[in-house]
Parts: sequence; structure tokens; C-alpha cells
Amino acid sequence: MINGCQTGTRVVEPNRRSDVKVLRVEKGLRNFSRIGYLSSDPLTFPNKKSDKPEAFIALWQGALKTLAGLPLEVVDAARGFLQTQWVVDSQNPNHRFQVQIIIYPSQELRVEAVTVELIHQRLKDGIWMLTRSSRSGAQNIKQEVLLNARANLAMDREKALEPE
Repeated sequence: MINGCQTGTRVVEPNRRSDVKVLRVEKGLRNFSRIGYLSSDPLTFPNKKSDKPEAFIALWQGALKTLAGLPLEVVDAARGFLQTQWVVDSQNPNHRFQVQIIIYPSQELRVEAVTVELIHQRLKDGIWMLTRSSRSGAQNIKQEVLLNARANLAMDREKALEPE
């Protein structure tokens, strides 16, 4: 998906001075623990025998396929949450990004069932500072998740129709 990127950068917490604006995305980073579990067992992974809706499973698999080229830091199937590690572009080492995807339980493949946050930071005076990222990047990732989910769901339905 993304060429010329590498990981393993030194993580420096953003400066928490009062004159630094806190972006909506940064506020969301603190709220991960508030996401409720989608099943009673937080360690269950969505599969064909799962009690989760078929659309949720397809979206989960679509998100995993979309992020396949990036190193994952958090994979929580019970909450429907994926987060990549920080990825640094080898062409521009002063910029890095992270992708967060939340999948909500849904009976159908819907745009509202997927939330994508693209967090972008730049290095300034040795401190990683949050910067605004374009909405189009998050929208492109969301569209790819939905396309992969539709393809997965179509393949699963074809397999179900095949005689054994």
C-alpha cells in the first residue's frame, strides 16, 4: 500500500504546553479504553463460527487486508479496533503517520460501520507534533476497507452456495 516507509523511529511525546492545540484525533487517542467489547470474551477472534454479524467479520477481514503492508501495534477483535505502529516515510523522515480503524457491529456493509483516523505528526525541534492530515487519506483507506470487505463477503457467499 505505501512504498518507501520504515518503522522503528524514536517516539517522543508531544509537548503538552497550553499554547499547543489538542486536535480531535489526539483526544480520541485517550478514549480507546471506553470502546465496549463486542463479545463477552475479549480474546475471541471473529471467524465463521462467531456470534458476530457476517458484515462485521467481512469488515474486519477487509481492514486487516488493507493494513497488511503496515506493522500493527494493536489488534483487538473483540472491540473491533486496529492501530498501526508509527510509520516514517524514508523520503521524509521528519513526518510520520499512524492509522486507527474502528469497526462497529452491523448487519450490512455500511460506511457508518467503519471509522478511520489517520494521525500525522512532524518532527519539530526534537518533538513530534500533531499536524492536520487530509481527509482524503482517511477516506481512501475507508473505501479500500469497504471494497475488500465486499470482495470477502462475495467470496464467502459463493463458497456457501457450492455443493460439498
